[in-house]
Amino acid sequence: MRVGLRADFSGCATGRRVTRRRGFTLMEVGLSILIVGVGVMALMELLANGTIASRSAYDRTTATNLADNIREYLALKTATQALALNGSSYSPPVDATGTNLSGLSGWSQAISVVPTDPDNCETPLPGNTTSGIVRATITVSFNSAQVSQVSWLITEAP
Repeated sequence: MRVGLRADFSGCATGRRVTRRRGFTLMEVGLSILIVGVGVMALMELLANGTIASRSAYDRTTATNLADNIREYLALKTATQALALNGSSYSPPVDATGTNLSGLSGWSQAISVVPTDPDNCETPLPGNTTSGIVRATITVSFNSAQVSQVSWLITEAP
């Protein structure tokens, strides 16, 4: 008669006791952390690039609106009156009525007006020769870096 505990050696060719493992190995945990870390880093880079793109779009929109303000300001002027504004610069920028926009520090608007040949609007005329047509160019800058430049023609008749 045998008295005692029986050991289960079934399923093992060496005769050692079979134990069931539970949980994860250190290698599995390390690999999981690496995969999650790469995913988080990719997400952080995506957020950073989105922030940069958003700021760039905001700057371009502001620059376009500031250029349109000067365009509206010059819309009621003749070519001769516009030519008198050549070389003007506004910092802080102005709206369409010429009023300073105090909330836009760092922004500036520069006006360049040159007389053009009426037969070829791409060719500027020398000096202050008036032909009845001038090319107005507005350059909008933020912290001395050009953001936008817009050009159009103005004729003598308003």
